[in-house]
Amino acid sequence: MPSARLQAVQELINVLANHVREGTVSSTSILPQLQTLKVLGREPSNCGPICAQIGISTLKSIGLPDGQPTPSSLEALRCLANALLLHPPARVTYVEEGGIENTLKRYESADIDEEFLLGRILFLVTASSGPVIGEMMERAVVQTAIVNHLERASETDVQELQMAAMALAETLKLLFNLAKNEPERVSTLQSTLPPLLRLLRNLRHSSGPPTAPLSHVIDALFGLTPSEAVYQRPENVKRMIDILDLSLRLIDIKNLDSNTSATLDKGLTPLLGLLNNVASGAPEDIREYIKSRLLPSTEERKNPLGKGDGLNAKMIQLMGAGVGVENVKECVGGLLYGLSDSNATKFIQNIGYGNAAGFLLNHGIATPALSDLPQSSSESVNPITGQLVSEEEKIKLGDMTDEEKEREAERLFVLFERLRKTGVVDVQNPIREAVESGRLSEM
Repeated sequence: MPSARLQAVQELINVLANHVREGTVSSTSILPQLQTLKVLGREPSNCGPICAQIGISTLKSIGLPDGQPTPSSLEALRCLANALLLHPPARVTYVEEGGIENTLKRYESADIDEEFLLGRILFLVTASSGPVIGEMMERAVVQTAIVNHLERASETDVQELQMAAMALAETLKLLFNLAKNEPERVSTLQSTLPPLLRLLRNLRHSSGPPTAPLSHVIDALFGLTPSEAVYQRPENVKRMIDILDLSLRLIDIKNLDSNTSATLDKGLTPLLGLLNNVASGAPEDIREYIKSRLLPSTEERKNPLGKGDGLNAKMIQLMGAGVGVENVKECVGGLLYGLSDSNATKFIQNIGYGNAAGFLLNHGIATPALSDLPQSSSESVNPITGQLVSEEEKIKLGDMTDEEKEREAERLFVLFERLRKTGVVDVQNPIREAVESGRLSEM
């Protein structure tokens, strides 16, 4: 037997459907019924009548009027958005009931309140691939509407206006869905790039991985790049790298907890993917600029690469980070390998054998022997650590504590084992040999 709440939902749908049939929606105060329906419909067990054909059809008729939006029409859209979120099959019903046609008609000129609700409905309908997405992308109204909303947001301080930020987020998520699910038609969305790039440059970011709405801007750009529009203003690429730098600056990568790892993996993967896309198609001058920001400088080579707090050091640290950041590790390695012209020798020269070995091994990339590496024409560089030989400290065991000796032995042990697995060196690990011979106590 249906619960009292489920029965109440059914009765509300019946009352609203009668108003639609009798054409009394505009002359009757139905807002209280819609508000009650919204509250009850938040429970999945109560949303059956809303998600049925009569429920979707009724709410669509109320929510998409011919004239200006009203409190009742907006409340009906909230009920619809909740239903489509909780019951994905209802999205098909919405399309079959002609919802897309009417939604797009209003979406093009929607104010911020309607943009948020209509954008969310369109986002949910396009959450999985299907013919409706291809049909939408062939319609000029889709591009016009998205550009209009992005232009409005780019001229507003949306980060100070909660509703504007929420509306922008829904439009950006819709744009990402369209680009992701129909990549062969992504050229139809290129008109969205100028306002997107303006938002990228203007939205503020202080520290840590990007959050909404900036994170959604990055997601959308990831689906649309590379493109000439990105390279027309050098500050676009500079801004992407600055965001990456700010994202990592205060993170202690060597001591990541599970929450920080999850945040990094989710928040930085799209940004690193975007930078990889941009770098792969960049003109030579832009590509050289990216290299100058992300590859180690001579100054950074005064220490073993990966030591320190600079951007390159942080990226190398991520390549060796533990569990929980697998996607970021892969993206960082792919980006640095791509900036090394996808050449294993250049990759090793850029970040050191010890840092490059794991990525090369995991991808089955042939690793050159140490003896085959070309010698630098300037200062000599330690091929394992990437440090300038002239800057290497001479380790004096007599000046080290027992704990420091153990840490150094452990570091060398791991490094030699990693190199041995790549086939780069075919010698007995000296630390293992020392342990087995009794010259070094096991740790």
